[in-house]
Amino acid sequence: MLPISHINIIMEKTSYDLIIIGAGPGGYEAAKIAADRGLSTALISKTKIGGRATFGSLLPSKIWLHAADHIRQLKAASKHLIKLDQFNLDLEGLKQSITDKSSRYSNQLTENLKQINVAIFNGTGILKDKHTVLLKREGEEDRTLEATNIIIASGSNPRFTPDIKPNKDRILAPKLAPLLPKIPDTMLIIGGGVTGMEYAYAFAELGTKITVLHNKRHILSAMDSEVADYLEKIFQDKYDMAFNKGIKVKKVVQEGHKVLATLESGEVFSADYAFIAIGRVPDRSFYDEASLEMNWLDNGALKVNSYGHTGMGNIHAVGDITGIPMMANKAILQAKIAVRHILKDVDYPERYHFISATYCYPPMAQIESTKKDGHCDIITKPYSKLLRAQINGETEGILKLKVDPDTDLIKGVCGLGPNIHEILAIVQIAMEHNIPYDELITTHFANPSFTELVSMEIPEIKE
Repeated sequence: MLPISHINIIMEKTSYDLIIIGAGPGGYEAAKIAADRGLSTALISKTKIGGRATFGSLLPSKIWLHAADHIRQLKAASKHLIKLDQFNLDLEGLKQSITDKSSRYSNQLTENLKQINVAIFNGTGILKDKHTVLLKREGEEDRTLEATNIIIASGSNPRFTPDIKPNKDRILAPKLAPLLPKIPDTMLIIGGGVTGMEYAYAFAELGTKITVLHNKRHILSAMDSEVADYLEKIFQDKYDMAFNKGIKVKKVVQEGHKVLATLESGEVFSADYAFIAIGRVPDRSFYDEASLEMNWLDNGALKVNSYGHTGMGNIHAVGDITGIPMMANKAILQAKIAVRHILKDVDYPERYHFISATYCYPPMAQIESTKKDGHCDIITKPYSKLLRAQINGETEGILKLKVDPDTDLIKGVCGLGPNIHEILAIVQIAMEHNIPYDELITTHFANPSFTELVSMEIPEIKE
């Protein structure tokens, strides 16, 4: 008599209208839409549904930030209206919250897919040709699945080097942050991008002395340098946080209860812990070079067009595997477009305006470039003029818009301050639908509110 696991394999389908490799935000979204639209759909994932975003990066980081925000709000309240004596973080409770919320969210996604008959396979999917995926599952025989269409949504992995990598003790990375036995007194943050700045803020707010080591001239180097420098100044003024930029870390080692980061110059920085956040690289574990040639970019990403098509017949790709920016909102939109392209039902424009964001506090967000190009006007609006900001005592912030004087269309926007993500969502709609700036600012939002920054008649600084 065959074991139950083998009986299940025999009963499972082997051919589908669509096979998706990867179950992060892009893979899940593609599976949900495809099944809703009547395609027989299979989803292959090395992780639980939700992917690394749910169990290693996006969701866990936001729980750390949520805890830091609570501490920040309590401190602010104690200075004004509410008298509180101390603020103690329940670290074990935070760790359990990450575990519980990640599992709960993953289970919710899994149940959603099961209800619409998506076949879920836990394992590694390897592309053998344009219609064939080899399913490798630990302890089981390899299995071949056939598909009319394939979407690659394999995501990305943290970038490490042989000399700059976590050791699961005092050298950590986002997924390993819950291993901390206590909030450190001192920490090196290796990397000044979005992840580095979010965790730098979180630990600084929780009482850690932070030293940032970054290889670029500005933190958040993919975003507006002026606004990023503003954020850096706020961090320096508010926290015990030092920034060392334009330097290159050669190696990070643990010696006893200390971590040492050695620069190429020979200079050494020391702290109780180090946190590695030097970027992410596309996950190419689905790729068998001997079986199939694919079009790769120099940064290791898979080349696709605006519909997520790889140029290989029936194969599309979405999310981090397609390169920067590596964001969940990009992956989700790409998934929607790819499935509709498969169904020959494309109703999206060929250009999209993604919001890039960091959720430290104050948060920072950007759409397209705000770099002055000699033609467009740069319009700057300070938070300090807003009544809502004055009431809340949060007047540090800025909204910076790049406007074409010929068409009056917004070409880029960056901002720093409370609710900036929601503020930029309004501008995003204007950019997507070609609403002129002068028309946008005639809209009157709730008073008092932070969204009034978009339309409020205040002296605007034009460059």
